[in-house]
Amino acid sequence: MRGNDPFRPYVIYPALHRLLGHVAHRRVLDLGCGEGQVARWMAARGAHVTALDHSMALLRHAQTTEARGDITYVHGTASNLSRFASGHFDVVVASMSLMDIYCVRRTIREVARVLAPGGHFVFAILHPCFNPNLGGWWPRRAKQPRFFTMDEYFGERRLLQRWPLRHLNAYNVAMYHRPLSYYTEVLHAVGLGIRRLVEPRPTIAAVKRFPILAPAARVPYFIVMDVAQV
Repeated sequence: MRGNDPFRPYVIYPALHRLLGHVAHRRVLDLGCGEGQVARWMAARGAHVTALDHSMALLRHAQTTEARGDITYVHGTASNLSRFASGHFDVVVASMSLMDIYCVRRTIREVARVLAPGGHFVFAILHPCFNPNLGGWWPRRAKQPRFFTMDEYFGERRLLQRWPLRHLNAYNVAMYHRPLSYYTEVLHAVGLGIRRLVEPRPTIAAVKRFPILAPAARVPYFIVMDVAQV
């Protein structure tokens, strides 16, 4: 998990794991694996995991973390999966990585190509409609803001975020805001249809333990989709 970020284990990952379902004995590609948490979760459940990331620093950290099962770490870019044969993977997962990828159309086209018949693609992104990097709570200084405001929703925008990573130096990450319809149109263009869509939120217990999660219990900061060939 990035830094001491409770959003991943208490909001994103439960929904991601639910949509991934049983992964035992399946060939899985973790696209933008980062520090390898999702890859390790799947490998611990019997999946044959290929974990790809463009950051050597993150891959080195993932490789030195406790190994759990069958994981092959690969340095590469998500938009070029030519090293993998068509139909090679039963499952592709992208946890909070698609919105960091500039060539996302090419990436999703490559995902569709490497998916085996009957396979599925599960990904989590910041919710385009409630992106906290573009919107905000109002009144801003209130202890209990009443509304979440959003502007300039349509179109693509590049934003920079600074991520403090445990065991690694903080670094800037480029993130791209795209409307929700952008993703659905790209998926449709490559023959992928939505099977399930989840807008996860933290439990009451999680909010009590980590008050920073409270806003995500009011509006969905994230969206998780399970898509497959149609």
